[in-house]
Amino acid sequence: MASNKYICTKRTCHPRTEEHNLMADSLAPAAGKSIDYAQTLTSRQKWVILFGLMITLFLAALDGTIVATAQPSIVRQFQAIDLISWVTSGYLLANTAMVPILGKLSDLYGRKIIIMTSTVVFLLGSALSGAAPSMVYLILARVVQGMGAAGITAISFAVIADMWVPAERAQISGFISSVFGLAGVVGPFVGGWLTDHVSWRAVFYVNLPIGVIALIFVALKMPSLARGIKAKVDWAGVFLMLVTVIPFMLALTLDRTDYPWTSPFILALFGVAALGLVLFLVVESRVAQPLLPLHLFANRTFSVVAAGSLLFGGAFFGSIIYLAIFLVGVNGVSATKAGSTLMPMMLGMVVGSVVTSILAQRTGRYKPFILLGMFLVPIGLYFMSTMTADTTLGGVTWRMVFLGVAVSPVMPLLGLAITNAVSMAEMGVATSTRSFFQSIGQTLAVSIFGVILTTNLTHEMDARFQAIRAQVPPAFASKLDTAQMRNQVGGGGDSGTPDLGATIAAEVEKAFDAQRTLVTKAIRDADPAAMQALNANPLTPEQMKPLLMPGALDAMVGQQMDAQFAQLEAALKSGNPDALKAILANPQTPDGLKQGLAMLPPEGLKNPQALAGLLAQAKQQMAGQKAAAVAAAREQALKGALAGLDQAEATAVQQGQSLGVKIARTLKETFAAAVTPVYRIAMVVAGLAFVIMLLLPEIPLRRGKAPVVGE
Repeated sequence: MASNKYICTKRTCHPRTEEHNLMADSLAPAAGKSIDYAQTLTSRQKWVILFGLMITLFLAALDGTIVATAQPSIVRQFQAIDLISWVTSGYLLANTAMVPILGKLSDLYGRKIIIMTSTVVFLLGSALSGAAPSMVYLILARVVQGMGAAGITAISFAVIADMWVPAERAQISGFISSVFGLAGVVGPFVGGWLTDHVSWRAVFYVNLPIGVIALIFVALKMPSLARGIKAKVDWAGVFLMLVTVIPFMLALTLDRTDYPWTSPFILALFGVAALGLVLFLVVESRVAQPLLPLHLFANRTFSVVAAGSLLFGGAFFGSIIYLAIFLVGVNGVSATKAGSTLMPMMLGMVVGSVVTSILAQRTGRYKPFILLGMFLVPIGLYFMSTMTADTTLGGVTWRMVFLGVAVSPVMPLLGLAITNAVSMAEMGVATSTRSFFQSIGQTLAVSIFGVILTTNLTHEMDARFQAIRAQVPPAFASKLDTAQMRNQVGGGGDSGTPDLGATIAAEVEKAFDAQRTLVTKAIRDADPAAMQALNANPLTPEQMKPLLMPGALDAMVGQQMDAQFAQLEAALKSGNPDALKAILANPQTPDGLKQGLAMLPPEGLKNPQALAGLLAQAKQQMAGQKAAAVAAAREQALKGALAGLDQAEATAVQQGQSLGVKIARTLKETFAAAVTPVYRIAMVVAGLAFVIMLLLPEIPLRRGKAPVVGE
């Protein structure tokens, strides 16, 4: 007979610890009062139920990844990058607040009814999100989605614990985690494709057919999974938890520009949250069936995993959510390409989680794998923090693969550690509370990292574009708005970052086309309005302005013709044969005068009357040719002006293209400088999670409902 100082399994015995004492004590009251699904369900029934659970879980997990690649398009449509973090934060806030509540309700009323109700709420939120007419409406719809997703994700590990003993849960936990990885693979690609080829709204509508299938399957195939425990709902605890969590999250996530930390509203929110927490702890310590049994925190496994989940969830999820902004803004890829870049990381998570879960089940140990993953995650985040404007898409991809493999053992095995250390009667609330702390970390990180990102982006963009504004063409300078460029998420559309040089060149060509139209009207048509506009335009060359005065060209032609007549008169009066030949050879000499000179003998020029007649005839003919001369002068002047504009345009286009390259480079540097500090902070947070996880005790995986005491 073994001593009661040891815990024995079929293979070996281990020293009995205080952890086991707490666990045995918590299991004893529930003995004989609850339904043991691990024993009553057949293997086939368990796998059918697991399949149904994985469909619903895939639905909720897909939404978390499919939305990420749609964020740039959402920002561009609603022009509200300062609110973009709330699209995720609102979802997570509602999810965070509802997770422990729904986990407890599943302990009392069964897992099935909670999953079905939550699925309906989730689908309602999806439909509302897809129809959102504004960013605020979208955020509210995402809150509804988050409430529904809470009931699906909160109790997934509890369902596993209902149907399998701890020694069998490791591999099943790996399958559940692979659903999140699969959603991470499929979601970004599908979300990117739908965003590029349909609309960002389609990423929400795609949930509806999948959700209906999942809902039907759960209704027909899943038993109630009720434990047969009769208890009252701790409604006071539910209310006080909401009073604590929601104001606290709001205080942390509201825009610091509108609501500084010391503003009365923020301080009031913190005050309400603090008061709610105090009252919650008082109520939970006194009620018979608390929403969150406080004695769980005396369980070292539970408390260490809760703290580690909070930090780890924040470090990983909070940093990854903004990766799409780096990919679009720095690498200039489309939403589809951004999504496909995340796929290798998620594949690494899927393979790693399955492999490490199998190893944990075979060895009966989970702590070494958890520590290995948590040790590698800060290294992966450090690699992410070294990305620059010159980092290629391949450079981003290998970093993501490393990070995915590093994360893979952590999520499933933390859930396994919890289910191995608490009683069956509290399995739902324990697993959901772990999810609660992880969600708290994610919500805090997304919100805080979002503030850091937008603050860095504003500062970097204003600083880097100050010098560029003075170099851009005036027609384009007004469009070089940094606030608008932040909302353009890298300046790109769904097809990636555009050719900014071509954009500037197009603006230059547009301006010169307008200038050509005005010059043509002013010179050829003598349009007074066009003349006035050109004279007022600082870009009009000074040498052109004399031609843009009303009647200036007519006067100029008249002066030229008077000078020509004076030269003609002097030549005729001189009687010089060479001068006469020059008159005949001059193309500007009227034809009638040439004919008269050809018929007149040389001595005829000495006759004053004949000379006067020739001059009168020449003057009359030149006066008749004045209109044609003015028109020809206008065409000649217009031809010269347009040629000058063509040359100036070619120079301006070349400068614009060079400037476009400089702007594109500056945009990449701006987004890289704004995003990478997020990874440096996440690296520190992940390092703290690793230190805390060193305190995790490792309880041998039980092969029955409870530890075997003695023989």
